[in-house]
Parts: sequence; C-alpha cells; structure tokens
Amino acid sequence: MRRWRLSALCLTLPLLALSLVLAGCGSKDNTETGGGGGKGGDQGGKKMGGGGPTGWTAAQTKGKATIKGKVVLEGELNTEKLTKDLLAEIDKKKEDKDYCLSSNNPLDKVEQVYRIGKNKNVGNVFVSVDTTGSQQFLPVPKDLADKYKDPVVLDQPFCQFHPHCFVLFPKYRDPNNPKKMVPTGQKLIIKNDAKKAHNTSLEGGSDNPEVNETLQPGTQMKPLVLNPSPTRIKFSCGIHPWMDAYARVFDHPWVTITKADNPDDESFGTYEIKDVPAGVTVRLSAWHEREGFLDTAMVPLKDGETASHDFKLTVK
Repeated sequence: MRRWRLSALCLTLPLLALSLVLAGCGSKDNTETGGGGGKGGDQGGKKMGGGGPTGWTAAQTKGKATIKGKVVLEGELNTEKLTKDLLAEIDKKKEDKDYCLSSNNPLDKVEQVYRIGKNKNVGNVFVSVDTTGSQQFLPVPKDLADKYKDPVVLDQPFCQFHPHCFVLFPKYRDPNNPKKMVPTGQKLIIKNDAKKAHNTSLEGGSDNPEVNETLQPGTQMKPLVLNPSPTRIKFSCGIHPWMDAYARVFDHPWVTITKADNPDDESFGTYEIKDVPAGVTVRLSAWHEREGFLDTAMVPLKDGETASHDFKLTVK
C-alpha cells in the first residue's frame, strides 16, 4: 500500500503543562505536533509553546464541565481504493498472506488510516484540551489520576495492531509542587497474540527513545512507562510494513479519540470529554495521524454545563 503524504496543519501548542486562558475563565510524520507535556518544539515555522522548568501555576478552577462534538469529513474519500491498496500490500507477503487475512475481525482487512462512518464522520481522531504556553496547568485530582493505574495493552493479532489509536496518561504535574511529575502507575504492554512473529518498532522522539524488538508468537515486551510529550508515538512492524498504530502521551486525562468501532452507528466519529475542570476557557484541538492538527477552538467552560464543538477534516 503506498504511503500517502499529506500536509499537517500545526495550529496549536504542545501540552507540557496544560495552560489556559482564564476568562473568569505514514505516511507523513507529524512528530512535533502537540501531545502533552515534555518539551516545546518548532513546527511549520511557529514556536510551539511549553513551559520552562520553573514558574508553573495551577489554574483556579470551579466545578466540572463536559465537552462533546464530532469530526466531519469534508468532501469525498475513496476508502475502497485505499483498502484495495492495503490488500495488494498484504498480497506481496506471500508466506503470511493467508494467515494475515484469516481474521474474523474486519479491522484486520480494511485500510485504517481514514475511518469514515456512513454518517461521514471520522473516527480515530484525537481530541484534547491543549496548552496556550503560559505555564499554567489544570490540576489533576489524585482520585482521578488513581483511575489510570491499569496498563494499556497494544496487541498484534493476525497482522494489524489493536487498537490502531490510543491515549496514554502515565504522569501528571503535582499541584503542590508543579516542578514534580507524579506517576499514575499506567504502563504500556505490547504483546503478540498472533501465530506469526512481529517486529515492533516504537518511534517517539527525544522524550521517548526508540524501541525495536522482535516478538515471537505468544510473547510480550517488558512493560513500558512513556513520558508525556508533544511528539506522537508511532508503532510499526518491520516484518509486515503495512502495520502501524499511533498513541499520544499526555500529562492529564482530558483527551479522547472519536469513536471508530461501528461505521453504521450514528455515534461514529463523535467524542465526549467528561469532568473537565470548569471556570476557565480551554484550547480544544483535534489531531489526525495523516492530516495533523485539524483546528483549534477556545471553549469557555462553566460548572455543570456541556460545551460543544465540531471539527472538519479535509483530505489534502
């Protein structure tokens, strides 16, 4: 399957500390396009903010709010052709072809980069509350962080990664000592449940050094603890080059991915972020693995209310 090279709109700033404006409140590698924590970077000629080592302050918030919406495809996209290209790529791997296509899961046999529903909404888009680069962050309550202790599992059944897109929240800024990052206990487990070997590579920039390991059937890597970073994490397989997956690593839990399970469901391509600290205006952004940042919006949040914002994705 040929790799599409598409432009990314870099319209937001990285998430080193979740900064806010108070208002009473491959494929193309989008490597420095926001994600959460870590270091600032440059993208498209623009300085991508991010706090320095001192001066962090917790935003004064009041109550909780919900943000919801959807990502809508603008124009047309021939996903059938993209799937045909994928199957042609699998066909080149003669010794593994039959096994790779023997899965009962349709996600193992269709192109995954553009997940489009019958409602023309787009799945697998990351939607997050982002920084404005002012060294101010949303404090994460300990009881909320404690809910993220369970590991996240990236599996490789047959010849695809499952899930294709996912979020990690391994650390957060201590509200009482903002220079300190507190671990949530969350780890990433990469395993191979397939009957074929997979070579799993992790590319995550300077914040998360490269990992490259061949996993025999029924084995797994040593659990990983990744660092919050503005750089997206890309997973690939050197044995089956069509395989890839993407993760974003944040220093807060207020991020989600648009629904991508059932293209026939009306909820496909929608998102909802609950329990976002209110009393502030946050910067909301959406990121897609090929198109990069789609848009940003300043969203005022009031206690107990639900704010809505829809995004558009146009294939370049």
